[in-house]
Amino acid sequence: MKASEVVGQIKAAVDEFAQTGNSAMPVQSMQMYLDGLLKTTQERESSNAPISEAQAQHQLEIWKTQLVARSGMTIEMFKAVVEAGQTALKSATLLNGGAAVAMLAFVGNALTNLREPVRTTLLTSVGGALFIFMIGAGLSGVSTAARYLSQACYANAAEQNPAPYWMKWGMALQWASIALGVGSFASFFAGGWTAYRSIVRL
Repeated sequence: MKASEVVGQIKAAVDEFAQTGNSAMPVQSMQMYLDGLLKTTQERESSNAPISEAQAQHQLEIWKTQLVARSGMTIEMFKAVVEAGQTALKSATLLNGGAAVAMLAFVGNALTNLREPVRTTLLTSVGGALFIFMIGAGLSGVSTAARYLSQACYANAAEQNPAPYWMKWGMALQWASIALGVGSFASFFAGGWTAYRSIVRL
């Protein structure tokens, strides 16, 4: 507490006492007030006093523990995001690749068992679905490559004194990988719908 604040509080107390109509203040009341004011001032001064070496070491250990916990959580969340993206791209590749293989098996069976003109109509429509599945598989492969390049850019950006373009390229490739992955799943649904419509129209 500053000296001006102490004087201000004493003056405010005297003025409040004077407003009651009294012209003299008992010494005992003044002593009690000053004792309370002194105690408050000492408490405020002690709260701003320098901490001991043991207290500083204790606070340092708490900060280190919190830092390790936050860093570990950040690393685990990053690993989870990377693994989730990898799993999604694998799923897109398997879906589109498996659908393309199924279409090829269906085409082979149709060539053997169906007759004209049903065979030509069906193969034309199913060929479109097969082409869409091939596009989906290709998009998932390109998305995987973009994901790898994005991580490489981020790794270079984490080095000491990195070039500013590494972070920009990493973010651009990351969004490109996401867009390509979404396109791969969209291709699977589009190809499945095309194949479904081709078979229903027979």
